[in-house]
Amino acid sequence: MQNELSKLLRFAACFAFVGSTAATAKAQVTFGPEVNKPGPALAAFAKAYDNVNDYTMTDTVSEQTNDGAKKQNRVYAYKFMKPHLVDSKIVSGPGAGSAAVWRGGDKVKGHQGGLFSALKMTVPITDGRATSLRGNTIDKGTLTFVLQTMLSTPGTLVENPGPEIAGGQTTAVELDDATPQRNGETKVVLYLSNASHLPVKRQVYAGSVPVLTALFTDLKTNIGLKQDDFDM
Repeated sequence: MQNELSKLLRFAACFAFVGSTAATAKAQVTFGPEVNKPGPALAAFAKAYDNVNDYTMTDTVSEQTNDGAKKQNRVYAYKFMKPHLVDSKIVSGPGAGSAAVWRGGDKVKGHQGGLFSALKMTVPITDGRATSLRGNTIDKGTLTFVLQTMLSTPGTLVENPGPEIAGGQTTAVELDDATPQRNGETKVVLYLSNASHLPVKRQVYAGSVPVLTALFTDLKTNIGLKQDDFDM
């Protein structure tokens, strides 16, 4: 019986609890100085986000490899509290039922869905079991990352009127990366709500190909999350 249990645990450990082994993750994200001068919309986002202590949201993400050979569609339920507490659950898509918690640093704690949901593991943040198809780590799903990418990635920022998204008017903020090196990603387009100034959509391009699209919905800010809400 003990041998069978040991085999079962080894079998379970092979499965992702928040991600896929399809891509090799980069190191935990760190940012240099803010080198890009924000336009009015991005500056309004930064100001609005300064007043956000915590939030919950639904993050609907479509990813693909640069050649389009592999694709992944997921819906995440996200909880975040500054400076760096994250609770992320896969609601639908590959790995549904999996969850992970990040408290800063280079480790995440999580579990997969289904039969092995009671089996919790702590792994490096860049472990293939804790990343997405494109190797994105849990911290890259935060609005902190979204903002700092636009401000700290050397490149050219351009703002233009954006499309109507979820019934609201937006401004499109485009960042053309001056030194593309992240999985061949060359451009980010961030769509900001003209009403709240917070993001509603984000697209990442490799050349002319959109390789990641994220829709941010059901965003609720300053709801009073506590550190205990990020226990697992």
